[in-house]
Amino acid sequence: MNSYTSSLLVCMLFTICTYAQMPQAIPHDDLIASIPGLDQMPTFNMHSGFLTAGRDPKKVFYWLNEATEWDNKILLVWLNGGPGCSSLQGLFQENGPFTFNEETEKLEPNPFSWNRFAHTLYLEVPFNTGFSHFADDRVTNSTDHNVASNLLKTLENLMEEHPRYRTYDIFLAGQSYAGIYIPTLAVRITELNSTLAANFKGIILGNPYLSEYLNEKTRATFAYTHGYLGDELYTFLQKYDCYNKTATASYDDYMKKQCDGKINEVGRTLFNQPMNPYNIEKQCWRTKASDIENQLAALLANYNTGGEVSHDEGGVEDQFANYFANYGMEKESEATPQAGNESEEQFANLLANYGEDENEATTQASNDSEDQSANLLADYETETAEETEPTTSSEQFSLNVTSCEDHSAGLEKFLSRVDVQTAIHAGDRGAWKMCSDKVFYSHHKRYTDMTGRIRKLVKQHKKSVLLYYGDLDLACNVYGGREFVRGLGFKASTDNEPFLIEYEGNESLGGFVQQYENLLTFAVVKGAGHSAPTDKPAECYSLVSKWILQHTK
Repeated sequence: MNSYTSSLLVCMLFTICTYAQMPQAIPHDDLIASIPGLDQMPTFNMHSGFLTAGRDPKKVFYWLNEATEWDNKILLVWLNGGPGCSSLQGLFQENGPFTFNEETEKLEPNPFSWNRFAHTLYLEVPFNTGFSHFADDRVTNSTDHNVASNLLKTLENLMEEHPRYRTYDIFLAGQSYAGIYIPTLAVRITELNSTLAANFKGIILGNPYLSEYLNEKTRATFAYTHGYLGDELYTFLQKYDCYNKTATASYDDYMKKQCDGKINEVGRTLFNQPMNPYNIEKQCWRTKASDIENQLAALLANYNTGGEVSHDEGGVEDQFANYFANYGMEKESEATPQAGNESEEQFANLLANYGEDENEATTQASNDSEDQSANLLADYETETAEETEPTTSSEQFSLNVTSCEDHSAGLEKFLSRVDVQTAIHAGDRGAWKMCSDKVFYSHHKRYTDMTGRIRKLVKQHKKSVLLYYGDLDLACNVYGGREFVRGLGFKASTDNEPFLIEYEGNESLGGFVQQYENLLTFAVVKGAGHSAPTDKPAECYSLVSKWILQHTK
């Protein structure tokens, strides 16, 4: 039995003991005394409230769980992605000490909580995500760069508020778009001589977004090998290397248009269907679209492109096509299409404005048009931008897809309650949302590839890296992860080996693990989707706990 095998029975028994009695509280204003919906407080202390990011009135909401092993000196920081999705999703639906039961609206002990082996810290970033906000409630746009900068200041503030963690080993962990935040933050910690640098040990990324190019390219491969794309379409994409922007830059206008058309055909095939891109094996249902919505989606897909949507300029069109194709399933927006002529008039006006944006070819006009589309889709006011760097419209189409499943409504209602917000020291922040459309559409993506940062962390700074992928995720797929690791140029130090989980004398395959340079580990979690700890909690607990123990002092 290899080193990644763990006992699930021990974990379950330990959970029962953990909830026996409440210990003497560490005196701190953020200590949680009780939580509505939790029948019995656990033995470990929990703190929540706001940390500050530097001198500005920036309030970052945090939730800190002590480890159940009192001599444990490991701090694991967890971030969710989006951009704009709250890390409380990870706390209550993935790897925290409780899971929220949507039916009973109760918090239930999670036998596979990661605070079994580490003190766990959950931070809501960027600002205007979840409870995090500016003290004066200003609305600004976030960037990859300032998210990392604010995170560093927030963690330094944590050490001031909770000085016991100054000597603890620190691991940064997260999933999805945290694949951009965390490597960027990790490099800042090591190279800016932060007070955190001495104890910073490594990073853990689950189904991370690490490379725009590889993510798009291998998504097509993933879809083709699962039978979702036809031979002709996939062969064309491979033959002309359509996802390679360097290659397509040398093509004539005709070939560029052909490649753009094929790429958007992939998008329409995969994301305009009632399919869950975050776990392809989960059944997905949607409200059947009306004839007018189908006509509008078709019109958008063919507008002013000679039958194909422009890959470079399709942000507005892609968002509308995706919205109408998924009408009835909007996870975050409460807006509904206007009826009859009013809806057609709104759409016609927006389309006319978008045409003017193309003719004028100005960045500001394009941004205004996209703001109008976001306003119609999500019914929110346009945000004031601090920076004007454009986002990647193709990735907005690919990654901001509303899942047919919606398991956030109950949790959103729970965390929006005044008594709950009071108990967790969030103040009275009104409605809490799992993910923010405002943040997503206004976030400026500065970095499209993390190869340099991951390579630097391993080779230059000798930090440990764990990349794990659920093999059923289409959004950030395992093929892209494998190809990303291959592109690092590291030498494999082990074969691709199975890791097992054990329960009552039986064992089962959890997935596969391979190590490179003795510091980078690539793992596949069998049968998991985008949120692997949700789909396969025992497997992820086994994998991560064993890995952390191997990479601590």
